[in-house]
Amino acid sequence: MTVSINSNANVLAAGNYSGHRHLYQPHEQQRHHSRLVSLTVNPIPAPSGLTTMTISTNQINLSWVDNSSNETGFRIERAPDSAGSPGTWTEITTVGSNVTTYSDSSLSPNTTYWYRVRSYNGGGDSGYSPQSSATALPLPPSKSRGVSGVHESDQPLVDRRPERGDRLPGRASAG
Repeated sequence: MTVSINSNANVLAAGNYSGHRHLYQPHEQQRHHSRLVSLTVNPIPAPSGLTTMTISTNQINLSWVDNSSNETGFRIERAPDSAGSPGTWTEITTVGSNVTTYSDSSLSPNTTYWYRVRSYNGGGDSGYSPQSSATALPLPPSKSRGVSGVHESDQPLVDRRPERGDRLPGRASAG
């Protein structure tokens, strides 16, 4: 007999469960079979300590604590900021077992993002880590332009040192 368990099994306390399941054959109304069904629950602990660090205008780095020893990997979700709270969550990637960092580099400047992480394996998903948010850096200010529209740093450098024999302004030549 096969028993299928969905990811809600992670809300059960860890331990062994067993019981008899009575099965009836449709064409044998009077006969039934009893089978012992056992279930061992070994839930996946959720990651903890999620931190976010802004790196640039398009990159935020994440790190978390791996609290499980039986995960296949981690699912990373992101949500846009919605008035100081997370908007709609989207899974952006998965990383392998024992990986505890991720660099999200597909971001818009000066935009706040929310993150959460959960571990997973063949038995389902863990609960979520605590949420963390960060804001990508704004674009740097544009160069200021002079009256002519050419920035001083865009001009080629010219050696303006006086040469021997040149008159210096405000000085009379000896002679």
